[in-house]
Amino acid sequence: MKHQSLFARVSIAACLFGALTILPVFAPSAGAQPADPKRGRALAEIWCITCHVIDREQTRAVPASPPPFPALADDPAVTPERISGFLRQPHPPMPDMSLTNQEVADLVAYIQSLKQ
Repeated sequence: MKHQSLFARVSIAACLFGALTILPVFAPSAGAQPADPKRGRALAEIWCITCHVIDREQTRAVPASPPPFPALADDPAVTPERISGFLRQPHPPMPDMSLTNQEVADLVAYIQSLKQ
């Protein structure tokens, strides 16, 4: 009985430590500004437009495989958290842009602003 209790306490402590370690990745920093879709749009025009359709009016041709931002916005399975996590992890063929937390938040806000 004592062994189970110790194991349970260690497990809970490990989970709490893990949660507290990861929390800063998802929590805004003290000086963070609210997510701004306009800044996100500006970033998309710099980083994303070469491969992605970034709005509903875009006529410029892009490769077929990268998902269009409007389609991401309209897909209920593509949550803001999922987009954020995807942008934070390098994954070929998308370049590692080393975006700041604020830039990720702004891009997510922009993509979400396209929802119809």
